[in-house]
This record gives sequence, structure tokens and C-alpha cells, in this order.
Amino acid sequence: MTTLPANIALKLDELSQLGSDFLDQGRAPDAISTWEEALEILPEPKNNWEASEWLYAAIGDAYYELNNYKRAQEALQNALNCSGSSPSPFVTYRLGQVFVEQGQTERGVEMLLRTYMLDGDTIFVEDGGEKYLDLLRQRTLI
Repeated sequence: MTTLPANIALKLDELSQLGSDFLDQGRAPDAISTWEEALEILPEPKNNWEASEWLYAAIGDAYYELNNYKRAQEALQNALNCSGSSPSPFVTYRLGQVFVEQGQTERGVEMLLRTYMLDGDTIFVEDGGEKYLDLLRQRTLI
């Protein structure tokens, strides 16, 4: 993967941190807008940059926290479509939760199982996702 020009990388770091600060302050809409601004400065094709995966994941996570599951799904699926060696357990976990919360249980279980295969039950336990781990145990042989 090619390295971003220094000026873009610096601006990207600034916007990423600002978005995180907004989220820490409970200002999820401002965080989302800031991360979307960061995505805009990435050269095309955007999904070829490592930064795009974590920006989309952060946006999806913020929408999840706002209970806007449709927008969370869009952002998280974008994160999955970014170049990389393997999907992030966080992205598959959050996407699984989003599908379950939208009533798409089978798709949710599929993503949650991918998460479990990538990372075991660690993320479920650390995130307080026992509900999703229980669902996974009911529907699969883990």
C-alpha cells in the first residue's frame, strides 16, 4: 500500500483526533461529520487506503451508538470493502450487532461467527456483548 503524502497524513491525523474528542464529549454527530471530512481528503480510490477502514469503522460505531443501524450498516460494510489482509474483528462484531438489531438475525449470526473465528469471545466479553455471544451459542456449535 502506498504512503499518503505528509500534508494529507497530518490533516488526517488532526481530523481523526478531533472526531475522537467529539465522541468522547458525547457529540457523536460532530464526530461523524469530522470523520467524513477526513474521508474526503483521501485520494481516490478511497477504499485502497488503510485509513479509510478505520474511519468507516469509527463512523459505523458512532451511528451504532446513536441507534441509527441503517447508517451504521452502510459505514461498516464500507469498512469491510476496504483493502486489507483480513477483516477487523471489531468491524465484523459491530456489523453483526447491527444486523441483529435490525431483525436480520441470520446475517448477524454469520458476522458474529466470523468475529468469533477471528478473535474468540474476547470482544464480546470486553464490550458487554453477552447477549450476542448467547445468540451465537444458541445458533451455532461454539
